Amino acid sequence: MKKGIIVVSVLLVVLVLLLQFVWTAPKNVTTQASFKVSAAAANRMLGDTAIWQKIQTASATANAVVMKPVMASMGQVMLRVKSDAIDTLSQILLVELGNDSVILNWETPLPASNWFWQHWQQRNHAAALQAAQQRLATQLKAYLENTQQAYGFNIVKGQMTDSIVVTKSFETASRPDLPMIYAQLAELEKFANANGAGFTNPPMLFVQTDGQSYRTQVALPVNKWLPEHPVYKTKRMVLGNNLTAEVTGGQQQIRACFAAMYQHVADYNRMMPGIPYEMLLNNRLSTDSSAWQTRVYFPIME
Repeated sequence: MKKGIIVVSVLLVVLVLLLQFVWTAPKNVTTQASFKVSAAAANRMLGDTAIWQKIQTASATANAVVMKPVMASMGQVMLRVKSDAIDTLSQILLVELGNDSVILNWETPLPASNWFWQHWQQRNHAAALQAAQQRLATQLKAYLENTQQAYGFNIVKGQMTDSIVVTKSFETASRPDLPMIYAQLAELEKFANANGAGFTNPPMLFVQTDGQSYRTQVALPVNKWLPEHPVYKTKRMVLGNNLTAEVTGGQQQIRACFAAMYQHVADYNRMMPGIPYEMLLNNRLSTDSSAWQTRVYFPIME
């Protein structure tokens, strides 16, 4: 009798454990991470298939879980999650924390199962998916918080240092060539020298077009205020914040840097109190364009 009771008790315990095992089947795999990046930037880049492909290729393993964005709207990204055992949709929700931080809430539902073997497999799939999500969240954080990776250039926040510049503006039907630009800079240099000014930084350049003509402004940072002149204008710069990026290469690379900087300004909803410009770190007249050294400046308000 006692032996029978013991057997029945053991069977009941096993049954309870099995039922608990089934009832506690993992139905969602969740991951949370914080990123030091704006919500707009995070949403835009998380919806970029090329970024996901890049970070997953770098860490590819056998039987890897592959994730690919299928939809991105403000604050939400839907991913297709596939492996040998999984084919489902995953959702990333972004919670904005200020202008430059987000919380990433990542959830992937798994189909429920009450069969013991399927349940066992589901636990293994959930563990593999959890590891994949955590690994990719770490890689995404490193990618999105690195402006060199995210924008193609190392964009650095700093402060203006040149308080006085002497400038000259001129208009042309086509984009001014280098001899014309350096001829205008030579005039500025001659005017500054004649008035006993020293130079505090390399020349500055800004070119814009309305599609009909080009308006160019050249400038030299100087160490003193210069006399009034009908052509050469002395201006006092506001010593505020700026974004800078270094560029090596010709006009195509410089244009790409300007586009990346404009995107960065838009991503972080920053105001620009002045025009952006190039600082010519080496002489373009005597240097092959592939070796041009340029620092791009974008004045910003915080």
